[in-house]
Amino acid sequence: MVSNRSRLAELRQQAGLTQADLAQQLGITQGQISKYEESEEIPPRLIKLWARLLGVTADDILPGDNESVDMTPIFGFDDSPYADLTENLHLLQQYIDRFPNLEETSEGEDGPFTVAQFRNRVTALTEKPWIVVTGHFDAGKSHLCNFYLGGPYLPTAYRPTTKYPTFVHHTSDRPDWLKEDLWLMGPEFEPEKWHDKQHCTENRRLAGSWDTLKEHATLHSADDSDKEGAVLAFVNAPLLHSCVLVDLPGYDDTQTKATLIDQAGSQASALIYICRAQGFLDSGDFMRIGHLLRKIPHYEASDEHFPVLGNFFIVASHAHPGITIDQITGEILEKGAQDFYRHFEGNLFEDLKRQIGRPIAFEDVQARFFSFYQETPARRQKLEYALKLLLEARMPTIQTRDAGREIRRFKEEGPAFYAKRIGKYEKLLRKKNEAKSLLEKLEEAEPARRKEHGTLVERVKHKITSFKDRDLENVRTVFQNETWIENLEAMIERRYANKKDAQKLAAGYVLEEIQSKTARFRSGLIDDTRDLIEKFVQDYDEKMGEFSDAAPGDSGFSFDAKAAFLGGLAGLGTLGALGAWAATLGNLGGYIIVAKAAAALGISSASAAGAAGVTSIVATLGGPVTLGLAIAVGVGALVWRIFAGNWRYRLAKKIRELFVEERVLSTLEGTVKKFWDETLAAFQEGADSLDEAHKKYVEELRTAFGGSQENLRILELRLQRCEELKSFFAAIPWRSKT
Repeated sequence: MVSNRSRLAELRQQAGLTQADLAQQLGITQGQISKYEESEEIPPRLIKLWARLLGVTADDILPGDNESVDMTPIFGFDDSPYADLTENLHLLQQYIDRFPNLEETSEGEDGPFTVAQFRNRVTALTEKPWIVVTGHFDAGKSHLCNFYLGGPYLPTAYRPTTKYPTFVHHTSDRPDWLKEDLWLMGPEFEPEKWHDKQHCTENRRLAGSWDTLKEHATLHSADDSDKEGAVLAFVNAPLLHSCVLVDLPGYDDTQTKATLIDQAGSQASALIYICRAQGFLDSGDFMRIGHLLRKIPHYEASDEHFPVLGNFFIVASHAHPGITIDQITGEILEKGAQDFYRHFEGNLFEDLKRQIGRPIAFEDVQARFFSFYQETPARRQKLEYALKLLLEARMPTIQTRDAGREIRRFKEEGPAFYAKRIGKYEKLLRKKNEAKSLLEKLEEAEPARRKEHGTLVERVKHKITSFKDRDLENVRTVFQNETWIENLEAMIERRYANKKDAQKLAAGYVLEEIQSKTARFRSGLIDDTRDLIEKFVQDYDEKMGEFSDAAPGDSGFSFDAKAAFLGGLAGLGTLGALGAWAATLGNLGGYIIVAKAAAALGISSASAAGAAGVTSIVATLGGPVTLGLAIAVGVGALVWRIFAGNWRYRLAKKIRELFVEERVLSTLEGTVKKFWDETLAAFQEGADSLDEAHKKYVEELRTAFGGSQENLRILELRLQRCEELKSFFAAIPWRSKT
């Protein structure tokens, strides 16, 4: 049988064309023509034109025993599957627009229920899920994206090409003020603010067409700046009715690019990890995938009908056309799934089991492995059906459910929050003499209160510092045990029957074991921190109550320590272990704080809103191994060469040397310190907020009762404002019944 290379070359020669002639007419390089003829892989966007230039059909330039090219993906979404949800959310935005006077926060209005916060959440809920495509630089991510977008939008080449994360929205979602198809954004651009005119305009570097992307925003473009950035783009593709497609740069085994990918990947609703079929899944891939599985939301935790790992896809790409479907299914995908399951069975999967409340079986893992060969429908059919089911049915159900829960929390708990404030103001106005007595009592007790405040705060800070020390001690112990040469040698003998598998996977397994064992220990410390903060707030309420015992018996003059502490956390980007406490609160204030820190914690807002919120946070905070470190260790594992002798001992020694060389322990220690330092900083912010809130409380009494009778008008205005806000939240017109 004549090879594909010979046939392509002969057809080209019969047409009277040199490689240079054909390359010029196709708009590519002569070197690419040579590679395409040799590799038997012609990009789908070139097949029809290639055949026309040679005067033949598409079937003539493809292997004769393969199926005809079918370039039609199955994502025929005529409209958004989120149409009903979007309509309801737009009605809410119109409702908010009717009360412009309530949206501006006035003095004395703090807490989790403001109209501005409600508007921000409604806007965020209109966002379609992010489908993030990632993998190594030569895996074919942009090829896959282009196929499902229906055109050659994203630059592709045999060399690494994608320079910036590219966020592709449907053209129907493009704001009126954004006229071009594509904006190249600067390093301060926040992708979730793509509909914010001021934010986008301030961060725009260039605006133009897709040619602009090829000219200025690839690794081989004229703009060779190392500055980070992102691409905001719009395409009229049916797929984008159901999602935002995010094409990430490939892993290039550097810390900088790993960080960039990690930031975008951590906000994915679903994630597609692509790996070439040749050399499918090595130790570096396992490390990256393990890291990402700790980041993405696990919807199966709150939805029993959602399949385990159902929003994660591992895809084998660039399979040689001569490889049969049976070979792809058995030798590549099934073998890859077996190695993958065995690698994570005793560590990551056990951690996820506690998080989602369901075991992870081999069949669950096997169902997440797919192939993609765009010219052959049978080699991409399973992937497309799984994606279609996720995007058409499962994600709309989840997003609609979670949006309904969040809106109902505003609708139910907002009025309750303001009813409590109204009661306080009414009490103050009704019992002026008692309020004056309370003011005198509080002013007299202020020095004692400040001293007690300091005592309570220092007690908690000392405890958090002890948690940090215990965590560091455990990390050092686990690291030494897992990298002890004798233990490594025993692990290699126990897990790997041959040298090739051990060389390929052992280093990644060790790092996964270290991460899982330290995470489990840290999870207990996080639980202890949650209990510690809850007790601190309760004790604070009791202690402060001792200074105001002249107040009436009911709670009309009470000071809400929990709300005041929450107010100090709301502006923070990271919370450390306090995130777990915030997520457990039975009020929306805790949720809003978690939502504000979602990007830093690697949790989607949908995940935090559901029943899985607390466990998602604990799982995310429990894994301190950075992606850059995982890449470094993975790359090192790929270049080992073990010769004669006791190869298991030699490999164990190499692993130990590699971990020391890559300063794995130092990196672990640094991340642990950062985590607990952020916990301390968040606690201090909350404690300072408590102190300031108490001062404001006393000042409020002083303003009303320490001066003239006219000052009571301030309280009367605040009472009126609270009544208006209570009515606003109670009357939220939410139609969803889900």
